[in-house]
Amino acid sequence: MKITRIQISNFLGARAVDLDLKKPVALIAGKNGAGKSSIRDAIALAFTADLCRVHLKKEAATLISEGGESCFVEITTDADTYGVAITAAGKISDTMVGKETPAALPYVLDAQRFARMTDSDRRTFLFGLMGIKLDGATVKDRLTVRGCNSAKAEQIMPILRTGFEAASKEAASRARDAKAGWRTATGGEAWGKDKSAKWQPEPLPADAENAGARYENAVVKRKEVDSELSKAQQDLGAAKAERRRQHEAEEKRMELHERAGKIERIKTKLNIDSAELAEWEQRIAVLCAALKSQDAVACPECGVMLVMDGGSLVHAAPMAKGTEDDLAKLPGYENSLALMRRSVANDKRDLEAAQRAAEQLKELDGLKANADVGAAEAKVAELTAKRAGWQADADKYRDTADKYSRRQALIEQVAKLHQDVLDWTHIADALAPDGIPAELLAEALDPINEHLRLSAADAEWEPAQIDSDMRITYGLRDYALISESEKWRADAMITEAVSRLAGVKLLVLDRFDVLDAKGREDLLYWLDGMAQDGEIDTALIFGTLKSLPAQVLPSIDGFWIDSGVTGQMKEAA
Repeated sequence: MKITRIQISNFLGARAVDLDLKKPVALIAGKNGAGKSSIRDAIALAFTADLCRVHLKKEAATLISEGGESCFVEITTDADTYGVAITAAGKISDTMVGKETPAALPYVLDAQRFARMTDSDRRTFLFGLMGIKLDGATVKDRLTVRGCNSAKAEQIMPILRTGFEAASKEAASRARDAKAGWRTATGGEAWGKDKSAKWQPEPLPADAENAGARYENAVVKRKEVDSELSKAQQDLGAAKAERRRQHEAEEKRMELHERAGKIERIKTKLNIDSAELAEWEQRIAVLCAALKSQDAVACPECGVMLVMDGGSLVHAAPMAKGTEDDLAKLPGYENSLALMRRSVANDKRDLEAAQRAAEQLKELDGLKANADVGAAEAKVAELTAKRAGWQADADKYRDTADKYSRRQALIEQVAKLHQDVLDWTHIADALAPDGIPAELLAEALDPINEHLRLSAADAEWEPAQIDSDMRITYGLRDYALISESEKWRADAMITEAVSRLAGVKLLVLDRFDVLDAKGREDLLYWLDGMAQDGEIDTALIFGTLKSLPAQVLPSIDGFWIDSGVTGQMKEAA
C-alpha cells in the first residue's frame, strides 16, 4: 500500500499536518508532545475506524483538538482515499464505510499489537495470515493424505468443531475402547502393536478347516441311510403285519379244523333228530285227526261220521285204543315237536357252518408263509446303527466346524479391533499438537520465521522468532525477558513480516527513539534496502529527536512536527 499524502486537521495533537510523501520511507520526528503519536492514531482511524484513545463512539468528539470545531483525516494512497471526519456533536463520517480493508492492517499500524496477543489469538491470526484453513474438510483431507481411515475421520469431524485437542482426545478414547474390546475378545490379554497383529486363538485339529465339508458329507450319507431305513422300517412293518395275519390265520385254522371235524357228528345228529321229528309229526297228526273225530256227526243220509277239515266235510278217522289218553297230552307233544323242529334247524345250521369251515380250511391250507420278520428287523437294526454312525460323525464335524467358524469369527473380530486401535491411534496422533496442528503451524510459522531470519541478517540485529507454542524470542531469549529496545526490534521485524506476507507492504513504527544511534542507523539502512528492492511501498517512522538527521538515505524523507504542525522540512523549525 503506497501512501502519497497525509492530511490531518485538529485531531488530538495533530492540528495541521500535510505530508506529501514522495519517497517510500518517511521519518517523522519531533520533541515530546509535538503530535507524532496523534499522526499515527489519525492514520489508524482513517484506515480501520479505530478511535484509538476512546472506547465509545459517543466520546469521538473528545478527539478534536482543543479549540477546534471538528477534525478530519484524509490518507491518499495509490489505490484509494481514506477519509474520516468528526463533528463537535460526535458525528463520524467515514468514506470507507462498507469497504473492506486488509485484515492484517491493524497489526501493521500497531507494531506491538502482535506481542500483546494471547498465544491462541496469535495462532489464529497466523493461520489467517497464511490462508491456512482449519475447516473440517481441510483437516479431513489432511487426515486422508496421512493415510487415516476416511470413515473414522468422518466420525470425528463433529468433535473437531470444538478444537484439535478435543478431537484428538476423542480419537484416543475410542482407541482405548477398541483396546478394551480387544482384551475382552482375547480373554484378558493386553494389546500390543506387534503382538496383536499376529494374535491367534488356541489351534484346532489339523483337519478342522475341512470339518464343514465333512459335516455336509455326513449329513448327505445320513439322509441316504434315512431313506433306506425308512423303506426297511416299512418292510419290517409289512412283515410284522404279515406275521400277525399268519398268526391269526393259524388261530382261525385251528378253529375251522375244529368246526370241520364235527361234520359227521352233526350229520348223525341231524339224521337222528330228523327221524325223531318225523315220528313226532306222524304221531301228532294222528292225534290231531282223532281230536277232530270227537266232533264228528253222522251223515243224515248214510249215517257215516263226518268232520269239517279246511271248510269241507271229510270222513272222521276212527280213534285207536288208548287215544283218549294221548289226546290229553297233545299240548305237551306239540311243544316237543316245536323243540325237535328247532333242533333239526340248528343241526342244519351247524352242518352248513362246519361245511363252510371245511371250505375255508382248504383255502388257508393253500396260503404260503412268507413273513421273515427276523430278517427285516436285522436290516432295520443294521441301518439304524449305520445312521447313528453318520449322525455321530455329523455331530462331531458340526461341533468342530462350529468351533472353527467361531475361531475364524474371533480372529476377524480381534483383527478388526486391532485395526480399530491402529486407526483411532493414527487419527489421535494426527490431531495431536505435534501432528496436523504442528503441520499447519509450521506452514504458518516457517514463512514468517524465514522472513524474520532474513530481516535480522539485513538489519544486523539478533533474530526474532515465533516458536510453535507461540512464544516470541529475540536472540533466543523470551520476549518478556528482553530489553525495551530489543522488544522494539523484534516488534519491527514481526510487523514488517506480517505486512509483507499480507501483501500490504506498509510499515508504521512509533518510538524508534528507544534505539541507540547504531540501532537507528541499522533501522534506516534496513528500511532503505527494502524500499530500493520494492519490498515496501511506504514506511512511516515516528520518534522523538532533537532534530532531523543531517543526512538521510536516498529513499527516506524527513518531516519535523512542532506543536501539531508539520510539512516537508530538513531540520527542526
